[in-house]
Amino acid sequence: MELTGEERRRLLRWARQAIEEALSHGRRLAIDPTEPAGAVRLERGVFVTITAGGELRGCMGSIDFDRPLLENLVDAAISTALRDPRFPPITEEELPAVRLEVSVLERPVELPDPARFDPTVHGIIVEKGWRRALLLPKVAQERGWDTATTLAAACLKAGLPPDAWRDPDARLRIFEVEAFEEPDEAGRRPMGCRARRPMTPDVPPPVRREQGRTASLRGRAGIRRVGTGRGYPRKAGP
Repeated sequence: MELTGEERRRLLRWARQAIEEALSHGRRLAIDPTEPAGAVRLERGVFVTITAGGELRGCMGSIDFDRPLLENLVDAAISTALRDPRFPPITEEELPAVRLEVSVLERPVELPDPARFDPTVHGIIVEKGWRRALLLPKVAQERGWDTATTLAAACLKAGLPPDAWRDPDARLRIFEVEAFEEPDEAGRRPMGCRARRPMTPDVPPPVRREQGRTASLRGRAGIRRVGTGRGYPRKAGP
């Protein structure tokens, strides 16, 4: 799937509006049903990445491939802003200064031969038993990882031994990603304007205790469970 420029702009706009709606009103954004259909209503997974000053500030996704891209996008945007366990929640004050990136995931396909996995092109999902982890191709691109290193990192992120991908009981799936981000100035618009576990993990930022309204927003936005696509390990879940 290749999105048009207008579809990309709409998805970025909706991701930001979803975060604004959750922060300002504690509710889930409802997309106008009169919006054009097209590719944005196809069933696709999606990740939303937030950066601040060029540094990762959150990255989570929704990989329910039986739901429309729009629905997954709203969930992923809110989770990235408020529920990424590696970071404190985004605040209304800092939202204008952050930058959003959207990664649209094609439906995964089985990987019968790991030699066919190109970590700079494909995302990877490793599953064994109840453990599962996903890495976006951007992780390998940024870190210069080869195939074996990326597969080992995905296994570690899932809480598995680094060579678990060689186990016949392990399930490997790959997917393609279409990623795009806001222009530099977009993240600095005022609110209301409509306009992957690494081999040697970095030290995660401190998590402050949630208080008051921000803490309550996590439970009020009404979103589905999502998973991280980059960064520090999670031992269970997507």
